[in-house]
Amino acid sequence: MLDVSLFPVQPWLDVPELGFAVTVTHAGARAEAEALAERLAGEAWAVRREFAVEPVPVPDAIAGIEPGGGPVLLVQSADSPTSGATADSAAVVAALLDSRLHSLATVVDAPAVAACFDAGAGGRVVTTVGATLDPRWSTPVRLSGVVTRTGDSPVVLTGDSMTGQPVAMGRWATVDTGTGLSVLVTERPAPTFDPAGYRHVGLDPADADVVVVRSATMYRAGFRGFYLRAVLLDLPGASTPRFDYLTFAHAPRPLYPLDGGEA
Repeated sequence: MLDVSLFPVQPWLDVPELGFAVTVTHAGARAEAEALAERLAGEAWAVRREFAVEPVPVPDAIAGIEPGGGPVLLVQSADSPTSGATADSAAVVAALLDSRLHSLATVVDAPAVAACFDAGAGGRVVTTVGATLDPRWSTPVRLSGVVTRTGDSPVVLTGDSMTGQPVAMGRWATVDTGTGLSVLVTERPAPTFDPAGYRHVGLDPADADVVVVRSATMYRAGFRGFYLRAVLLDLPGASTPRFDYLTFAHAPRPLYPLDGGEA
């Protein structure tokens, strides 16, 4: 037996090849390789329900957070750039504006960054954020506050994933809304699976009640040992865990979990 590989796919790809694949390479015995591949595929299918998640509606997630209890991660996996999304949904930003919790969030919005640069650090900005790249999943949200910092320097990651890797955000600005929420507005996605994404712009997740991470799974390593708990949010988006929010026109059917899964 030369090689055994498992290929779980990114489930948001609407392609004919969508599925979970197993490949086995044997020096000469094809039948033995096929038998092992079938066995491993069967084992993966047998535990398919263990991969299910239960996302929480945003209002319920916010209502369950106590101020001063330690950082709670609100996991906006539905708009995760490392999963292929655009990171420009402002749905969680809108919800946190009214929460009065000390919160940190991000959003990609190049026009809003330009408005912040025009106002300058210490100036006041009134703009909208969100839905500039992929308007299918959210609507623009009014954002007003004081621009606390601007810049264009890349983040150098410090967590367990890709330590030392520089990541460019384009130009960026931070806005203090005066309601407890600070928003990092960027021209390109910020790496929020790593605390360095916030620390780099002068925002410390350790001091916050809420930290929004646009990440499906990598935040578990990046914030390991750092947060009180993480809440997966129930939101539409290009990388949502709720596959019933998505339309699959090219993927093979039946498709688990959309079409059941007893076969």
